[in-house]
Amino acid sequence: MPGCWHTNVRHNRIVLEPIPSDGENLHKFIGAMKRSVRVKVVYRKYGESEVRERVVDPYFVKLTNKRWYGIVHKPDDKGHIFVLGFDRVQSLELTKVLSPQWLADEIKRQHIEAAELYKG
Repeated sequence: MPGCWHTNVRHNRIVLEPIPSDGENLHKFIGAMKRSVRVKVVYRKYGESEVRERVVDPYFVKLTNKRWYGIVHKPDDKGHIFVLGFDRVQSLELTKVLSPQWLADEIKRQHIEAAELYKG
C-alpha cells in the first residue's frame, strides 16, 4: 500500500499495524502463565531511573494503545495485583516455583470461557 510504511497487509484486505514489544519476554511471560509458574522480572518503573527486581505470578496479558502489558500478582506484597509494561522490562526469567492453585484455576476458567465465546 503506498504511503503505509508501518503496516502488515494480510490477504490484501486486512491491514494490521505492527505492535512494538520485546517478543522474547512476552513469549516467556505467556509460557509462565501456561505452566503456572512465577517469573523473576527486572524492570524500570515508569518515570523512574531505578531498576527493580521482583518475583511475581503472571496473571494475564493485555494489549492497549499498541502496548503490551502483563497483569501480575505480587505474592510478597500482600497479594496485590499490578500492571507491568513490557516496554520497561529489561529481563524476565521463569522460576521453578508454582503460582498458587487459585491463580492457576482462575486462568484455566478464563481460558475455557474465552474458548466458548469464540467457538461460534
